[in-house]
Amino acid sequence: MSVDDLKRDLRRQLSIQKLLNREVAAKITISDQDVLDFYNANHNQFNVAEPQYRISQIVVTPRKELQVRNRKNDDATNEAEAQRKAKMLSDKLNSGADFAQLAMDYSEDVNTAGNGGDLGYIPESSLSQSDPMLKKTVIALKPGQVSPPIQLKDSIRILKLVAREAAGQRGVNDPQVQQTVRDTLRNRKEQLLRSARPAICAPSKPPGLSGCKGHEMPLAERMVQRPRHIVSQAFRPHLVIDGVLAAQRRIALQILAHLGGAVMDFVGGGY
Repeated sequence: MSVDDLKRDLRRQLSIQKLLNREVAAKITISDQDVLDFYNANHNQFNVAEPQYRISQIVVTPRKELQVRNRKNDDATNEAEAQRKAKMLSDKLNSGADFAQLAMDYSEDVNTAGNGGDLGYIPESSLSQSDPMLKKTVIALKPGQVSPPIQLKDSIRILKLVAREAAGQRGVNDPQVQQTVRDTLRNRKEQLLRSARPAICAPSKPPGLSGCKGHEMPLAERMVQRPRHIVSQAFRPHLVIDGVLAAQRRIALQILAHLGGAVMDFVGGGY
């Protein structure tokens, strides 16, 4: 096979994967009841034990970095350059520049430059273990505010407090809880549906089962949307017509035969 053949094959495979991704994503639905069921079964996950701070940062160092991953490949190499760069960034921020965009363009931290400097939520106990100047600065900021450049031993940092969360139980209507639950359920459904598509219509290993027919695929996909329904259908003995398994029971058994662990994990997670 020539290099051109390999390239054509790769392009074809990528196109097929994109089509499958769009098809799977289009079939995923998350209802309010889905969210409520998951929350009720996993509410302990949304109990915040201590205050948390969502922080973003821009880091400037007075030395040449081995790896620079900001978009402009910008790197201060000595103390004077670092001070000039920090002042330039502070001036831009004071003029209304977007913090995340500046972090992606100029931050010298390889771990956070690519995502706009986002450090995520940091518990107060972890903040207490950092440099005292950083903790003092974060606590003094209000959500949305940006700090002046902070001179540390090995770097200069500019911080933005994105959000502050008090300790306590987060309710199901909390926007962050809603987003977390919906993202979790969507990811699980996508993984289950991707795995189920080739399995539910493949020749089955257990005796007495056969792969589903083409027109039964929509039924199988609807069942994958509700993993708990798969289990209930698989174990309903009355779903036998003239000694033959009804389609919904046969498909449910087929899915469990191939994906039993994944389905039961989903159901066990409160969905």
